[in-house]
Amino acid sequence: MSENANKLSPRLFLSSLNTKRAVLIIIILGVLVFFNGLFNGFVADDHSQITRSRTIQSLDNFSAFFSGGTFYSGEEQALTGVYYKPLLNIFYALNYAIGNGSPFPFHFFQIFLHVVNACILFLIFKHFFKLPLAFTLALL
Repeated sequence: MSENANKLSPRLFLSSLNTKRAVLIIIILGVLVFFNGLFNGFVADDHSQITRSRTIQSLDNFSAFFSGGTFYSGEEQALTGVYYKPLLNIFYALNYAIGNGSPFPFHFFQIFLHVVNACILFLIFKHFFKLPLAFTLALL
């Protein structure tokens, strides 16, 4: 094997990895992978949970976030569905207020959550596994 090929080997890269570098790589890869989604519109159930939901379109409806599900059924201020997720409704309302109904803050927040969760997962895994394995598992 040539010396240049040896410098680029995955084994050498993983063995020189430290916590700060691993977290930085997770952040960079997370942003690169999901960046394209930032500028897309709403899809599928986003319409019944966000765009048509008069409840989450105003923070004045705060008490309604705790009285039902996550889907707007078309009735006045009524959220329905089998899932009780008041925190989701609160974050939807905050994102709606920040972006005035634009999908960008919703997508940005979701990407932010995914990247932060991957970093947290890595930090947990490194207590149970060697750093290279923790890094690899967190990327999955």
